[in-house]
Amino acid sequence: MKKIFLFFVLTSHYFYSQNRLINHNQSIYDFLERISAKRIISTGYFAKPYSMKDISSMLIQVIKNQNNLTLQEREEAYYYLGLYQNLIEKNNREQKKVFELKYGFQDSTINLNLKPIVGIGSKRIYGEFQFKRYWGFEAYGSFSNWLSFQTDFRDNWEKGRNLNRYKIFENETYPLIMVSDIEHIEYSEAKGAILFHNEWADFGIVKENFIWGDGINSQLIFSKRAPSFPALYLQMKWKDYLRFYYLHGWLISRVEDTAKTYETPVRDWSRRIERKKYLAAHAVEIRPISNLSLTFGETIIYSDMDLQLNYLLPFAFYRSIDHSYEGSGGYRTGNNGSLFLNLSYIPFYGFKFFGSFFIDEFSLSNFLKGKNDRNQTAYQVGLKNYGFIDNLLLSLEYAKIMPWVYSNYVPAQTYTHAGALLGHYIDQNSDQIYSAIEYWFTRGFKAKAFFERTRNGEFGDLNLQYDETGEKFLYGRKRMKKSFGIELSYENWGGFNLSASYRYDDIIDENFERTPDWMLKYKHSFGIFIRYGY
Repeated sequence: MKKIFLFFVLTSHYFYSQNRLINHNQSIYDFLERISAKRIISTGYFAKPYSMKDISSMLIQVIKNQNNLTLQEREEAYYYLGLYQNLIEKNNREQKKVFELKYGFQDSTINLNLKPIVGIGSKRIYGEFQFKRYWGFEAYGSFSNWLSFQTDFRDNWEKGRNLNRYKIFENETYPLIMVSDIEHIEYSEAKGAILFHNEWADFGIVKENFIWGDGINSQLIFSKRAPSFPALYLQMKWKDYLRFYYLHGWLISRVEDTAKTYETPVRDWSRRIERKKYLAAHAVEIRPISNLSLTFGETIIYSDMDLQLNYLLPFAFYRSIDHSYEGSGGYRTGNNGSLFLNLSYIPFYGFKFFGSFFIDEFSLSNFLKGKNDRNQTAYQVGLKNYGFIDNLLLSLEYAKIMPWVYSNYVPAQTYTHAGALLGHYIDQNSDQIYSAIEYWFTRGFKAKAFFERTRNGEFGDLNLQYDETGEKFLYGRKRMKKSFGIELSYENWGGFNLSASYRYDDIIDENFERTPDWMLKYKHSFGIFIRYGY
């Protein structure tokens, strides 16, 4: 009887009332990914962050199939229910309330929640101790059953003489530094959303790190490397078989418009005006069967013009629209478009295969003639195994990005935001092998070991991109990085996390100007970090 009551409460319409987007760093994503590999729920969705509605729906499926979970997985499932299904805390004896540092207010039409964000830690690296701390808050809520809102802010401070200030060659978000001196940097981050929603669509304005693709260590299409950017956001679904994603984003070009930059009354202080830069992207995800997901989509980056209504059409074919700018004598007035394909497949219990294919420029006719010089593409393939040994996850992936992918002859149309790549952080003319072993000792206590090898070639004269002779993969002076690491982490109380890590890096670079001297050769690092909030 209790299980029937629980299912009724979970499937009631009330869980739609707080349909915020859930931060892509939260551990719920790891849990749902593992459970999907056991074919208890469908494969994960192509685009992150997920909405509260999506996560609730997947948790419902997990609870319905809890007899197929291990004891530890069942504990995890109820832990996440306590975080994401507030209504059932009062109505179900099986559900344990999860302690959170949170202030909440609710009446018949509105609810509001406020949580702190704080973190502090240190690591020993490059012959010194480096320190990082941040503080901030997140707030979220809803008005009636059709409008949700959220925001989060954090202020960051880092100290050390040998700081990797812009996180070059690292799988970290590019910081927009406001204060910098010899021994420290300061920067802040702010995100937010306002969403209108019903059972089949979410629409609104969102400023987020959008993650598109199934990559483990990073993604080819959109990754966390670039800072968050604002966008018109639309997601539609038809049952479990079809999803449609659309973004129209406002990007920072970091290209000065010298004709509009002007002087101010303050001596030597001019007002810098940058060229306008926009992104439009859409994708269709099809699930012919529950354990197979196929996604097709495209992106377009356009600049040096006002907002174009063409790219506000969610269902138009942007590649063809772009041809209208260049047709009938409009040579060199076009934009930077790309196509992509993503596949996720769970053929049998415990195994997940995935892959992404990104096309920046490709000529089928030249390919059939054996001419591949201008075929600028990237691909990523991987495999995960979970469930053959309880609570153990094995991951392996390979990514290869050919020369000139993500670049463009128009500086304001490169595949970047504020100077940071929107795609995979290793950049063009590079490849990477990444593998990891993760084991959950108890609910919330995890150990992880990983190995990665990354090779980077040269990023040469842009004229070479349009030279018919082309360049071979990994042309020019090479950079090689091999890394191994171990991390222990414990999570509880809806956002508290304590982690300790060790990492070994071995870096060789033939280009002496690309990598700082203090990064080269082999380096050991140790770190500890404590935080609350994501």
